[in-house]
Amino acid sequence: MEEAERLFKLALIGLVAATRTLQRVDARDGGPRPAPDVIDADLLPAAEAIAATLEGKTARQQNPHPRHSLAWLA
Repeated sequence: MEEAERLFKLALIGLVAATRTLQRVDARDGGPRPAPDVIDADLLPAAEAIAATLEGKTARQQNPHPRHSLAWLA
């Protein structure tokens, strides 16, 4: 914390995390933006695996958004 360069790096990490969080919150409205705009495309299979465990059997419990969209990810 004594060096300004380290503090700037810490602030940048916080800014990136806050930006990605805001993008995901805004995506819940159902926009068509693709998920790889926010996360690496390599992480999509992991997101699919997690989503499969969270979805229920009824239509209301299913994710209504297009697969691999940012709204689907959020």
